[in-house]
Amino acid sequence: MDTEYLVNRIASANDAQLVVIMYEGLMENLRACEANIDDIAALSGYVEKCRDVLAELLATLQGNSEIAGNLRSLYLFINGHITEGFNKKSRQHFVEAIQVVTPIYEGWCQLAANEDMPQSNPAIVAGLTYGKKQLNTFVNELKEWHKG
Repeated sequence: MDTEYLVNRIASANDAQLVVIMYEGLMENLRACEANIDDIAALSGYVEKCRDVLAELLATLQGNSEIAGNLRSLYLFINGHITEGFNKKSRQHFVEAIQVVTPIYEGWCQLAANEDMPQSNPAIVAGLTYGKKQLNTFVNELKEWHKG
């Protein structure tokens, strides 16, 4: 993937799209592991990239909700498959990891497509208010912006 394209994509992505990009990177590196199973140096590098992405995905999980717990378990399962695939030089383990990741990735793609939160948090909100026989302007500086 072109680096400049990826940088622009990341810069303009909403939160869900960033997760989608991470899943794409994970699946790309899992495929590379499968393709480079006989090249230990290349395989080692791709395995490390997979683990880096999984670490970032784990870091995005907040709280102890059922969804967060299930995703944690899936990420650990995928990491175990990556380890087994590397240790046993088994393409099948990487194929199975991709099969686990794919439906999660597709779900995040749907979520990202539906997410309509603005990317840049406004620092100032300005507008007009109507009072009895008068038009008032106001400016309100936002100190903090939270998603619901």
